[in-house]
Amino acid sequence: MPHISVKMLKGRTEEQKKAAAEKLTAALCEALGCGDSHVTVTVEDFTAEEW
Repeated sequence: MPHISVKMLKGRTEEQKKAAAEKLTAALCEALGCGDSHVTVTVEDFTAEEW
């Protein structure tokens, strides 16, 4: 089961993060030939100081 972990600076909306996760999932499924039900995505937000 493929998993994608995204780390980014805080400031993006939930809609932006959801859109990114959907596009990353689609690209990975195309590359690996798997179904999207097998892919998970996490998004971690960090402040500039934490980064």
